[in-house]
Amino acid sequence: MKNPILHALRCGALFSFLFSFTTYAQNNKTTSQQKESADNQTDVYIAGSWYDKNTGQILAAYFKNGEPVVLKEGQDPGIFAVRSLAKSIFVEGNNIHVVGNTLNASNKEIAAYWKNQKFQPLSIKKDKYGNIENSSATGIEVSNGNVFIFPYQPATVKDYYYLKNGQEMNLPNQVQSGVINDRVHFVSGNDIYLAHATDEAAYWKNGVKVSLDNTMRYPNKVQVSSIFVSGSDVYVSGYKSYASKGADNTNRQMALYWKNGQEVILSTGSGRFGTRSTSSIFVSGNDVYVSGMSQDPGTGESIAIYWKNGQEVVLAKGPTFTQTFAIAVAGNDVYVAGENANRKVYWKNGQEINLPNCSDLRSMMLAKGDGNGNKVISSNVDNNNPNVPQIIEPKNYTVMDQFPRTTKIAWTAVANATEYEVIVEYAAMSTNGDRSFKDAVKFYPYLSGKTKAKAVTFDGVGAQVHRYKVQALNKDKIISTTDWFFINYLH
Repeated sequence: MKNPILHALRCGALFSFLFSFTTYAQNNKTTSQQKESADNQTDVYIAGSWYDKNTGQILAAYFKNGEPVVLKEGQDPGIFAVRSLAKSIFVEGNNIHVVGNTLNASNKEIAAYWKNQKFQPLSIKKDKYGNIENSSATGIEVSNGNVFIFPYQPATVKDYYYLKNGQEMNLPNQVQSGVINDRVHFVSGNDIYLAHATDEAAYWKNGVKVSLDNTMRYPNKVQVSSIFVSGSDVYVSGYKSYASKGADNTNRQMALYWKNGQEVILSTGSGRFGTRSTSSIFVSGNDVYVSGMSQDPGTGESIAIYWKNGQEVVLAKGPTFTQTFAIAVAGNDVYVAGENANRKVYWKNGQEINLPNCSDLRSMMLAKGDGNGNKVISSNVDNNNPNVPQIIEPKNYTVMDQFPRTTKIAWTAVANATEYEVIVEYAAMSTNGDRSFKDAVKFYPYLSGKTKAKAVTFDGVGAQVHRYKVQALNKDKIISTTDWFFINYLH
């Protein structure tokens, strides 16, 4: 006869074991889901400065998902009223690059660079007086493993330059120093884009100036705020002021952007308070996002806004200092950094997130985990996938000069790529006897096409393939791109 008490204990033990196992499995699953969620979440990095309430010092810092990371290295300990500032940030793999400025012993601004919170010396060009004071580093980008830093110096430094892996790189056409500000630089592969407006709005691609269309002609002032390159398209945001024809005779501002040099008007000012301006531009697929600000035409209150494909979205409205500084997009989520009633904040899909003790903010970067839990992938630049197509043909980038000319381009596959786009350009003429086109100053579009294959062939006399690059796409979104490859036609 079975002992009923023993039987009950055994059943209870079995139930307890099954319950414990089920609970463990559920907890383990939850932990796994949480890790996967953490790996795949989008992290928001914002460069600026942090106010230390205890000392009154303002220190360069960046904010990751709203939490400050203070950059103390590189500060002169003898300066009590320390004021340093982070102006640009770039996340590459596990490395976090930040540039800005610190103060030296003479209370003069000096360009600064931090990598993973460690201060790194910079080789800044001396001005005509032999010093590097009043300098700053306003931009940093990483492309194909190369670190590009964009300094800002007064006009006493004659020509503009940038640093590539710490080495000074001068531009072939003179770009006046002191004209390149925050957020008006972009690196795509090895192509360097800079934007500015003085008498006219323009950008420079590898030192070659491209003027931007002005449908109004002769505004009082024209300014550019940001530049973004998506594939072969160049977008520049800006604004311009113009005299009102109204009785008050006050100036108005018009918010706009240019796509490949053509002007697209977003908003024109009206009423007594007619300020409209832009701060940053971002392109995701076929969607164009522009952050900016406007004024209530009746009250003059500041309004933080952004436009998506020309449609205005209001983020906040306040009597003082309510505006945006930067915009970025990851998937269906729109992130905007700015301030609301003088409080530094950022918005995710319109929801405000405070930046505690943030004294200033300048730029924003998004990054997303790769699923391995040990590195991040940048998500607000085109060339953001370390898995870049590797060119197989032409070998050594040379083909024979013969007719009919046949040029085959082949490359390796890229994970998650749904198709590839091959962009081919030709030069007007070669500039040396070896007929190498690498030093040609100006190139023109020849052919561009998409394919699911991993090779294309150009046949016939018209196959003027002088340089080309291959972009990996996922549903029209660029996930990686090669550098330009130059073809040397041999005799």
